Amino acid sequence: NGRKDPYLYSVKAELVENGEVIITGLADKTMTAVIIPETIEGMPVVAIGTNAFLRCTALQTVELPASLKTIGTGAFYGCTALTDIALPNSLTVIPESAFTSCTAMTAVTLGNAVTSIGKNAFDNCTSLREIDLNGFDTKNVKSLWWLLSMVLPQGRAAFLL
Repeated sequence: NGRKDPYLYSVKAELVENGEVIITGLADKTMTAVIIPETIEGMPVVAIGTNAFLRCTALQTVELPASLKTIGTGAFYGCTALTDIALPNSLTVIPESAFTSCTAMTAVTLGNAVTSIGKNAFDNCTSLREIDLNGFDTKNVKSLWWLLSMVLPQGRAAFLL
């Protein structure tokens, strides 16, 4: 039909065998904002690859699609201008080092399906002060000493050491 998807010019993507799309990076690392679409050329965007946005230091905002199933290890590592992120309800795991050294990040909203947060997922996020747990099971939380506030799901309690 001749129509070009405008998102193809802002993100790099890879089609996998099952007809799904993985975001592999930014077309231009100086971009300050990106909206990742639900689909690219009719195929669902289901993943952000390992180190996809590694050290995209200009990136301030990212909008993730509801179709997103996985984020790769280190996907947003070193995105020092990223201020906040809302993770979709379709995401179950935040992998190791996913947001390490996102030093401007002040708030994170977890999707209600998150069951696991990997080692150092938010390490060196020196401005991070709020995580909205939105259904995350807090029984395995050992220490979140750096948080100033936490929004717990209704009816849940957490004991922070």
